[in-house]
Amino acid sequence: MTGGEAGRLAALERTLVGAAARQAQRRKSRRRRVIAAVAVAAPLVLAAAGAVASTQGFFSGVDQQLSTLRDDRLVAHDTPSTRLFDALGALPRDQASRRSWLIAGRRLTGYTTPNGSFCFRFGPFTGGCIRPGELTPANPVAYTVDYGPKSFRVYGLAIDGVTAVSLRARGVTRRVLLVRNAVYIDDGSLGGLRPLTGTLIVHLRGGAVARMPIRASGGLRPTPEKVLPILPGAMPVGDTAA
Repeated sequence: MTGGEAGRLAALERTLVGAAARQAQRRKSRRRRVIAAVAVAAPLVLAAAGAVASTQGFFSGVDQQLSTLRDDRLVAHDTPSTRLFDALGALPRDQASRRSWLIAGRRLTGYTTPNGSFCFRFGPFTGGCIRPGELTPANPVAYTVDYGPKSFRVYGLAIDGVTAVSLRARGVTRRVLLVRNAVYIDDGSLGGLRPLTGTLIVHLRGGAVARMPIRASGGLRPTPEKVLPILPGAMPVGDTAA
């Protein structure tokens, strides 16, 4: 082998070694990018899964949002009249889905429907149905207002996690009773014929506060807010006897 041939072989060897080194470096870079991409994507996937899990409860049955509806000690054993079913426009899912409890001496009776709504009557007052997804941390209370001369009532249901409710109206803040997801306030001093505006101040577990406007017009008919009632044939005041 001549000196020129030896030089060419040495140059070729260096070229091949350099190419192999560059190829190895590219493989390492690709692996680093893949690892980085996985590291970034994994939290995003977990966050998305958490978001789905957190919203699933809002769009499943209302009984997943109101712990009272999962308390078997409150199962109602009496048989409600067909008049109540006709008025609310829906039938119970089954006997075990019916609930009954007291708040301020008023009996709240209701049942879960096959589509996951909760239909109820509130003592001698009106009734309605709450659909899955209606109650959220931003809209934590489904309520009805009865307003007229010397008469003012707010009543309804609050989502799990509500710890306290108050009413701000005409410059005064009043406590709203909260018992087993039910809310109720009765203050005849707020009654009248002129339109009334106020705010429900709803405190939730964790420190969040939701403020829900109340607007009522003078009269004897109840003023449903947002979700009460959502089915046809809502019962008027005084027409809810079983």
